[in-house]
Amino acid sequence: MARATGMVRTILAGAVALIGIALLLTEPAAAATRIEVVVNDQAITNYAIDQRARLLKLTGTPGNVRSQAVEQLIDEALQSQEAKRANVKISDSQVDNAFAEIAKRLKLSPGNFSKALSQNGVNPQTLKDRLRVQIAWGQVVSTRFRSSRSITEQDMIAQLRGKGSDVSKDTDEYLLQRIVVVIPKSGSRSQVSTAEGTARQLRNRFTSCESGLQLAAQANGVVVKSAGRRLASEIPEDARKRIEETQVGHLSAPARTDEGIEMYAVCEKDTVRSTEAAIQEVQSEIVSEEGQIFSRQYLRNLRKDAVIERR
Repeated sequence: MARATGMVRTILAGAVALIGIALLLTEPAAAATRIEVVVNDQAITNYAIDQRARLLKLTGTPGNVRSQAVEQLIDEALQSQEAKRANVKISDSQVDNAFAEIAKRLKLSPGNFSKALSQNGVNPQTLKDRLRVQIAWGQVVSTRFRSSRSITEQDMIAQLRGKGSDVSKDTDEYLLQRIVVVIPKSGSRSQVSTAEGTARQLRNRFTSCESGLQLAAQANGVVVKSAGRRLASEIPEDARKRIEETQVGHLSAPARTDEGIEMYAVCEKDTVRSTEAAIQEVQSEIVSEEGQIFSRQYLRNLRKDAVIERR
């Protein structure tokens, strides 16, 4: 575990940057000892500030980490409040998947990642709480941005040509089947463990779509749904990564969803030339660039209207 701790010290910052998530730590109520800042009646304690400063130091952030921790916590309190006003709710499975993704990029299991954080004085649950806020804020910004900025196909083609790019590109096209091992919403630990075992067995025995889909359909508590033909750019990013790593005729790595444990059967994979793929790629670039500007302005406006008391 000492080796895992060292890995966290050297590459946690880079892994977080790769998935575009800034980490925030919030404390259990029992650990709150003194309120130092109040943001629209939401308290930020010295414990929360100490934890954030510790994380900033852990990731190699230069400068006065405590001062930076205070400002980040203020911003993120405002983000959390705005997400609540927008009625944006994030499921436990979304948070667990984000946590597992960070661990994966560090080449750690979620359990070992939790232990490594704890060894550095960081409560893993507080990281999960922050991930929930950050995912929610992303959804709020995306909704507001798309409602205020209409990106036309002409905009995207113009940007492609302006970059000297072709208006079509080679991309992967998949024929997919979605397989879900169902877990009840209030499923017990035993039910979760049984579902995980079923998912492992299916992946181990799934060697072709012809036989594997029949096997999955006959398994207890398993639902098979056609996902049709999809360009890589049309698949949600979290699922796309798993599908791209899967050989034809096999099942993708599992991921928890609100329904249970999700996997994709990759039945065919072809390379096609697609105008739509090129357009979607440049659309993502436009949304990313302009969305970041929009997000910063959005947050500045929230700060301007907020009541922030520093004690």
